[in-house]
Amino acid sequence: MSARKAASERLTVCLVADDEVINRFPESVRYLQVGLIDEPIDFVLVCPEHPRAAKLLSGPTKLLQHRRYHRLIERFALRGIVREVTAFLNKPRYDGPLIVHSLSVTAAPLAAQVARAMEADLLVNVTARRALEDPALFHALAEATEIVTPVKAFADAFQHTPGLSDKAIEVLPFAAGAEDEPTAFSKAGRVATLMAAGPLEPEFGFDTLLHAIKRVHGQFNNIAVFLVGKGSAEDDLRHLASSLGLTDKITFTGRLDNTRAAIKAADMFCVPRAPASFREEPILALAAGVLLLADEMILIDGLQHRHNARLFPGGEDAALAEQLRWALGNREESRRVASAGLALAKARHTLTEMVDHYLRIYGQIAATRKTLKLDAKA
Repeated sequence: MSARKAASERLTVCLVADDEVINRFPESVRYLQVGLIDEPIDFVLVCPEHPRAAKLLSGPTKLLQHRRYHRLIERFALRGIVREVTAFLNKPRYDGPLIVHSLSVTAAPLAAQVARAMEADLLVNVTARRALEDPALFHALAEATEIVTPVKAFADAFQHTPGLSDKAIEVLPFAAGAEDEPTAFSKAGRVATLMAAGPLEPEFGFDTLLHAIKRVHGQFNNIAVFLVGKGSAEDDLRHLASSLGLTDKITFTGRLDNTRAAIKAADMFCVPRAPASFREEPILALAAGVLLLADEMILIDGLQHRHNARLFPGGEDAALAEQLRWALGNREESRRVASAGLALAKARHTLTEMVDHYLRIYGQIAATRKTLKLDAKA
C-alpha cells in the first residue's frame, strides 16, 4: 500500500485509457490536458500499446504504455500492469494527492485496481451503454468515488440503479473548439460534401447511407460522400457502392490523422445509425457549423429536429434520403440549422466549461480525501 504525502500542493491525475478512448474521443482528452496545463496538476496517461496512443497526449503529460494481453490471462496481466503503474506513481515527483481517472468505463477495471493499490480515489467517465450490462464493468463502477458522463440519459439510468444510486454523478459534455461562423454550404454552387466517420462495421449503418444516396442521386447528383474509417464491412460497402452505381460519388478515405480538419471542410455530417457508445465526431461537426444529419437516438443532449439538426429514425434509408433531399434543396435553410448547431456547441461544449468542471471535481475529490485523513488522525 502507498502512503501519499500531504505536504505537496500539486495534484497527480493518472488518466487510464484504452482503445475505446483512442478511437472515439482523442480530441477531448487532449483538450482536458491543454485546458489544465497552467494548473498545479501532473498528468500521467496509462494506455495499451497503440500506433495512435501519442495522439492522446498534450503538454508535459507522461505516457505509460503497457503490452496487450489476451482475455484468458486478463487477471494475471492486470496485476503486472498495476505493479508497473504503481511503481511509476510512487516516484518522489508524484508525492501529492492522487486521483485515478478512468477515461472510459471499459478502462475502469484496470483503473480501479490502480486506485486500490495506491489508496487513491477513482473517477470514471461513462460513455457507453454497456456499463450496466457487464458485471466486471459494473463492479469497477461501484468502486468509483464519482462518475462523469457526457449525456443525461446515462446519469438518469445510474441514479435508478442499485449499487450506483448513491454515487456522485455529473453530466459533463465533452468539449470541441467552435468556429466563429458555420462552414456548411458556405459557397454557392459548390458540389455538396457529406462526411460520415467511425468504424466501418455493420452496426454503424453505413449501408443505410449508401442506399439513401442512391435514392436522391437522380435528383441531386452534385454531391460527394466521404466515408472515414476502417473496419470489417469496408469490402462489402465498396461492393455495395459499385452495385448502386455510386463508385464515382463515394470516397473511402481510411483513417485520417486530422478528422477535425476534414469535418470542417464538409457541408454535412451523417450518423446513419447511432452507436451505443459516445463518439466525438458529431460534436466536432456541430462545433464546425456543419449540418448534422443523425439518427434520432444519437447520444447528444440538446439536439432538436429542424432547429439545430435534422434527425430521422436510425437505419431507415428512406427517412435519411428525405433529410438529404431537404438539405440539398434548401441550402440557405440548411446553413441556418447548421448555425443553430454551432450555437449549441458554443453553449454546451466549450473548452472553458469542461475544464472548469473537471478542475472543480478534481479539487473536491482531493479536498475530501485530505479531510478524511485529518479526521482519521484526530
